Amino acid sequence: MKHTSKAAVATIITAGTIVAPQMAMADETVSTPQDQIASAAQAVSEAQQAVSEAQQIAGVPQAQQKADEAASALNQAQTALNNAQSTKQNTMQQLDQAQQNNTAAQQQLADANAAQQQAQTNYDKAVDPATQQAAQQAVDQAQQAVTDATDMLKEANDAVQSAQHDADTALQNQKDAESKQQQAQKERDDAKKDVDAKQQAIDMPDSVKQAFEAAKKAQEDAAAKQQEAAATESGASTDAAAKKNASDEAAKAASEANKDADAKKAIADNAESEWNKGALGFFEANGLDKAANAIKDWQGKVWYKLGDKDSATSLDNMAQTAKVMKETNEIRKSLGLSELNYSAYLAAAAQAAADYNTFDGGGFGHVFVYGGSQNLAWGYDDPLDAGITPKRRSGIPAITIIPPLVTTRTSLTRISTPSELAPLSPMGRVSR
Repeated sequence: MKHTSKAAVATIITAGTIVAPQMAMADETVSTPQDQIASAAQAVSEAQQAVSEAQQIAGVPQAQQKADEAASALNQAQTALNNAQSTKQNTMQQLDQAQQNNTAAQQQLADANAAQQQAQTNYDKAVDPATQQAAQQAVDQAQQAVTDATDMLKEANDAVQSAQHDADTALQNQKDAESKQQQAQKERDDAKKDVDAKQQAIDMPDSVKQAFEAAKKAQEDAAAKQQEAAATESGASTDAAAKKNASDEAAKAASEANKDADAKKAIADNAESEWNKGALGFFEANGLDKAANAIKDWQGKVWYKLGDKDSATSLDNMAQTAKVMKETNEIRKSLGLSELNYSAYLAAAAQAAADYNTFDGGGFGHVFVYGGSQNLAWGYDDPLDAGITPKRRSGIPAITIIPPLVTTRTSLTRISTPSELAPLSPMGRVSR
């Protein structure tokens, strides 16, 4: 400690007196991890403050600042050296290229001189004017080539000289940069040594080091206990949260399943309700209001059996009459007649007439609830047999083919207006 002042030594010793009592108090009175962390942290902080004050007294911060400045200067010097080396390398490449160009220019000049001499010899040997004229042109061209080659050689020589000058300058700059870098390296090393020497001079005694390390270990142990307790608490919270999430998800899934089941049941109930409405539901769903209103007019009638399986208004009976419609149109087309179209209103009227004859109980007869005319037939397995003979169905021409529109188990009805010349689509049940 020959470089350490008495004040610095006293400060270091003080660090030991601060740490030891704090550690003793921590061992005797502190019980919780938080209290242990606080006590140990205070002891370590006070000891570090004492060491910092000792470093100030010994001049460590000043020496460190000087070392940092020297290191910065070294970095700058190294950068300058790197740049100088790169510049030197570039200039040497330029010099090599200039020298190659110079060599090429010299060769071109030599070739031009040789060509000029040959042209002159040819001229001297020429005897007739034409040959002399051609030889003279060759001599002139050769002289121009010599002139051009001479100029090119001069430019090449100038380029070599310029490149050589740049290379010499770059070399000198590199040497200067190397010298500065070496000086900066030395100053940085010296500054670092000074910092190390001052730091070693105020190094803590073994007793102070032991107390300091004990305080740090106590701080670390207390922190570890606190982290362990926090982890245990966090794990319990996480497990509880996971169980709650699982319970919530199960409840959500059950709720979704119930909603899905309710929705499907509602669809099924609505579908059954719509099906039971029979022809009325069909007309309403397709916007056939006139036909729907006609069916509603039956309400209160004794023969009103909307959607009943034996009623002409049931969807099953309505669907089966499509076969009658199809065969009717096929027979009509074979006889050159036009195909029938569909009238929802007249289909509703035919259904009313069919149900009237089936469920009224008063026998069979016409019911002109909607005006017009009616064709009634019953007791046939195939409704078309009521108005079409087997021969006519096999292709023998008929004057008119008028099939029934609506059939029930015992009767079938066709309703047409006075102006109607062809029947409309059947809607009802076909008895078999």
